[in-house]
Amino acid sequence: MNNLIAVIGETQQVNARELHAALGVGRDFSNWIKDRIEKYGFIDGQDYSPNLADRSDGLPGKPRSDYLLTLSMAKEIAMVENNDQGRQIRQYLIKLEQAWNTPEMILSRAQQVAQRLIDNQRAMITGLTQEKESLQIELSCAQEWYTVKRVLIETGKNYPWKQLKEYSLQNGYEIKQAFDQNYEHVNSYHIDVWHAVYGLEL
Repeated sequence: MNNLIAVIGETQQVNARELHAALGVGRDFSNWIKDRIEKYGFIDGQDYSPNLADRSDGLPGKPRSDYLLTLSMAKEIAMVENNDQGRQIRQYLIKLEQAWNTPEMILSRAQQVAQRLIDNQRAMITGLTQEKESLQIELSCAQEWYTVKRVLIETGKNYPWKQLKEYSLQNGYEIKQAFDQNYEHVNSYHIDVWHAVYGLEL
């Protein structure tokens, strides 16, 4: 009775097509599953979930309709088939369900959920830490670069920018762009350039 039919992970669902094949049903899958749903009153979203799957032959074309069934629905369908395969599959699913709901398995799943939450929190903290470090670097860089307007605000004096640009280009200093409400972007010059050109200690 080992591995009579696959049960999907934490959701504990059964693929309806696999169940259909394991039960040895003579009818085609589509009509069989629709008949079972209608006849026994199974509820979409509660007992089963419709699912579009790739074609079994791997060829392009319209995806085939499939269904993921709860263990309860799968057990009931297996039972109503009233054949040896159905009885074996139902017993198999009952044993899987019992094993799934042992205190040890419940505790194991709870620990897994807790670990995922911890991992997510750690990842979030790591991301925030990296963002903080990046902002600190940007702030440090910003403190070393001055626009003409910034120097005007701090010193009360308006310095021409041409000499700053010429010195920066001649001596390999980067000229950075800074946001400005009036001009959108303006040039920003390194403090060493300001010191060399105008003797300022910023």
